[in-house]
Amino acid sequence: MAPLLEINNLRVEFRSRGLFRPHKPFVAVNDVSVSIEAGQTLGLVGESGSGKTTLARSVLRLTRAASGSIRFDGHEVTEFGRVPLWYQRRVQAIFQDPTASLNPSWSVQDIIAEPLRVHTDLSGAERAARVSTLMEQVGLDPGLDHQRPAAFSGGQRQRIGIARALATEPDLIVCDEPVSALDVSTQSTIVNLLNDVQRETGVAYLFIGHDLGLMRHVSDRLAVMYHGKLVEEGPAETIYTDPQQDYTRRLLDAAPGFDPAEQQRKRDARTTRAASQVLEESTV
Repeated sequence: MAPLLEINNLRVEFRSRGLFRPHKPFVAVNDVSVSIEAGQTLGLVGESGSGKTTLARSVLRLTRAASGSIRFDGHEVTEFGRVPLWYQRRVQAIFQDPTASLNPSWSVQDIIAEPLRVHTDLSGAERAARVSTLMEQVGLDPGLDHQRPAAFSGGQRQRIGIARALATEPDLIVCDEPVSALDVSTQSTIVNLLNDVQRETGVAYLFIGHDLGLMRHVSDRLAVMYHGKLVEEGPAETIYTDPQQDYTRRLLDAAPGFDPAEQQRKRDARTTRAASQVLEESTV
């Protein structure tokens, strides 16, 4: 069976003109080939400026200065003029900054319902019911759907972004560093949520990040980029435990320890201690 997303020999370069003569083109992505199976996660890792986000934007058709091939479910994405609605419905995105990616003047109801309004024939009541279901799925109280993003914490705002991305039941979600703006404890909560969503829905992720410790826990396969090129690719555990390239080893050396399961155990322990303390105080 063919991969859900298959990228072959992708090259993205940007040209700018100086005052008297053209500048040399800047090659952001240089001959990169990767693929993602349905229901799987490809972690795309590398330092800032390595070309990760440019590749992701090419998949989303937000960047079009590309040559090579991007095939989604048998369709050649680079041949799209205007991005078709079916592609927008089946390929969604979660962005790095949940504050910047949510319209501050809209309610949570409006934000999550917008993809449903564009891509479905659901009535207003049906959209409202779907929004409530999505909010529950990502751990938000549906009773808060009238609130605006400013009323929520950073982690809650990212949950809103995840609910919005899930609204159209996509096959692929491009996650562009979706936890890098959050504290470590909140990061682990969002990572666990994304893993749970994948198990429940079968959605595939293109997950972008720079922390190999974190990426190990969200990825089936890892692709390491450096200066626009793919330097290493393979099963996540293999890349993490037996990296073949010096650059990958340097990324590992720089990665802080990250274990979402351990973070969850610590939160559970804190909750248990707090409950015990309340019980002791109530019996005094």
